[in-house]
Amino acid sequence: MVASMSQFTAGEMSDYGSQAPVTGPERTSVMAILSLVCSLICCIPGLGAIGALFGVGGLIGIKSSNGRVGGTGLAITGIILGMLATLLWIVGVIAMSQAMALPGQMVKGPLEPIAARDVAEFRAYLDPQFGATVSDAEIVSFMDAVDDKMGALVGPPESLMALMGAFMEVGEIYQQIQPPGQPQPQNVIPWPVEFDGGWAVVSIEFGPDPTGVTLKGVVISIGVITKDGTEIWLVDPAGGGAVAPAPGTTP
Repeated sequence: MVASMSQFTAGEMSDYGSQAPVTGPERTSVMAILSLVCSLICCIPGLGAIGALFGVGGLIGIKSSNGRVGGTGLAITGIILGMLATLLWIVGVIAMSQAMALPGQMVKGPLEPIAARDVAEFRAYLDPQFGATVSDAEIVSFMDAVDDKMGALVGPPESLMALMGAFMEVGEIYQQIQPPGQPQPQNVIPWPVEFDGGWAVVSIEFGPDPTGVTLKGVVISIGVITKDGTEIWLVDPAGGGAVAPAPGTTP
């Protein structure tokens, strides 16, 4: 009788007692499954990080389940894949930001002496052959026309989000200067630039850098195109010589 009671008590503890582990997991952790799924769909930004967080939560739940929940392998895999995906996204965003910032830096270079009305410094950015065809008076006239029309220089966008917003501001200008079906020449950079008077597109044609090191001494054409259709060029791209039209006119 005592043996039977002891046997029953042991069985009862095995089935229902809180201290006896259950043999084999009863179910797989939902968080572990979500961790793997989110980490595999890493093409969507942020899902990798969410997958890693789900994986950590899944491991915590599995450990505290006293053997009733499984899925440790799924959770660990989700954490690893999620962290790798997040790292790749971070590296990709940094690389994209740097690549998108380079044209802005190239355009900003010759714009700063224009804003400072420094003719000598501006000439340092010009291709020597091109610069020899432009007089100081023509450069000053160009600077005056840009300042009269657009006001003081604020600068090109400096972040990826700002650049996206800037492109939305000047979208109609791009349609004006680059008709559909006509590719943009590789050595021409039309870039959104903000002035006190609003957004415009600064179009610069770059020639080969004679030093191969700096961005100076390469400009062979520069113009400012505004939303109302005004085009202010140092030299008429159609070959008509130096031109800096009065505000509100187009060459």
